[in-house]
Amino acid sequence: MKMKKLIAAALVANLSVAASASGIEGLRAAGFAPITMEQIKARPVTGNKGVSIVINNTNINNGSSSVHNNVNVNGADLGTPGDNGVSVAINNNSFHNNTSHVHNNVNVHNAGVNSPGKDDIGVEINNNSTHNGASGVDTVVNVNNSDDGSAGEDNINVAVNNNNTSNGGASANTAVNINNTDDGAYSEGNIGVNIGNHNNGNASVVSNTDVTVNGVNANAGKEAVYESPVLYRYESQAQAAMEKVLNKLGNVKGVQVLSKKITECGYRFNFEIRFLSKRPLRAYTPQKLYTYPVQAENLMYNKVLELQDRSGQVISAELIEAGAKYTYVIAYFPAK
Repeated sequence: MKMKKLIAAALVANLSVAASASGIEGLRAAGFAPITMEQIKARPVTGNKGVSIVINNTNINNGSSSVHNNVNVNGADLGTPGDNGVSVAINNNSFHNNTSHVHNNVNVHNAGVNSPGKDDIGVEINNNSTHNGASGVDTVVNVNNSDDGSAGEDNINVAVNNNNTSNGGASANTAVNINNTDDGAYSEGNIGVNIGNHNNGNASVVSNTDVTVNGVNANAGKEAVYESPVLYRYESQAQAAMEKVLNKLGNVKGVQVLSKKITECGYRFNFEIRFLSKRPLRAYTPQKLYTYPVQAENLMYNKVLELQDRSGQVISAELIEAGAKYTYVIAYFPAK
């Protein structure tokens, strides 16, 4: 079996749940109205009325860097809603630190009982991490613009941008929860969510995003694709491998297979499975190549056991010939 002419990044992209751009399209298809980062930036964050909060943190050349941003805005009281806008902007820059940890927690409440908020709410958070030994970013945004029987009357816009470049290890976890409606009352404004995860040149990286709007998880049922990481000599081999993956996917709660196909690629065969999933399908491949196949096989076996011990669900494990050396790829669903 010859290794496909794919770089690791492309493989991960193939095995991962659709990226943020398609996630935004999914929100549009669901009736939401996401806006761009440029549109968020164009909104005024200062003025003669409303609440405006701007936070800038820059940490460079530190042994250990830790930032905690906690923003809580309440623009309403019982029966009296917030009549003016709320804008929150947070910028975190972490460069050349041994370790860097950033925690963002933003809570905005702009409605009282039977009194919805009456002006826009905008939240923008930018996290930039470059050349750190280890970088971790956790962001939680909660926005409530409605209460008993009364929906919010204006727009809610949330933008989170995570940039990780040339770090030893990087992680970005983002959770956005928005409530702008209630029983029998529907929002008259738009809800826009724009989340971007940009990763380049990191030794390892993990990005997790969870968006919930009006009690509906916008990540549930996103389309994903599994593409076999190897080319098979015979179509029967590809068919057998595909059936094994289909069987594994069928045992994962919340996964719905949409389509499957086998493709001929220059006298070899591979396969593709499209499915809906509530969890992202991840790919693990080691950072080095091995001289002997038995080395790669043993390490692959141990890694499978490790992932399963973490309550992960392994979908496939494939040994790959890379020139005169060997490596492997494991596709798995991480623990919840």
